[in-house]
Amino acid sequence: SKQEMLDSNAFLMEQSRERRERERREREAMRTRDGTELVPGRSNPFPLEQDPDVEGAERAKSRLKVALQKQMRDKERRTRDERAKSVAEERFLMDCNTKLMQADRRNRQRKKEDERKTLQEHWNRQQKLAKMQKLLTEAKNGKILTHVQSEDGLLTVRSIASTLR
Repeated sequence: SKQEMLDSNAFLMEQSRERRERERREREAMRTRDGTELVPGRSNPFPLEQDPDVEGAERAKSRLKVALQKQMRDKERRTRDERAKSVAEERFLMDCNTKLMQADRRNRQRKKEDERKTLQEHWNRQQKLAKMQKLLTEAKNGKILTHVQSEDGLLTVRSIASTLR
């Protein structure tokens, strides 16, 4: 029985070795020249299992990291440029508004000064007319008058009685 067990184990080991060898030959037959394995029933090749390329993966990661950093720098630069442009536009608008407000203030001051001068001139004329009215009233009451024309074309009436005193 011990012998039967040893024979049985040897037989099973042989069958296992033959099966592994047969599977290896089948895989070899399915491989193409570029190292891909053709899957039965499909026309496209699939890559065979290969050892991982650690250095290649690190290089790819490094390239991706550099590309991402460049994108982030570009985005930050665009954001900074847009912010600077926005600030410049706001300053320009504020300067324009300031200039408009200053011009409006000067115009209002000029208008106010012109109105003040016009009112002063009107007041002065009113005072002269009031004096003339007073003198004319005195003339009606029988006082003697003299006439003098001023340089601005107004007629000035004087009472002789006031000049005699």
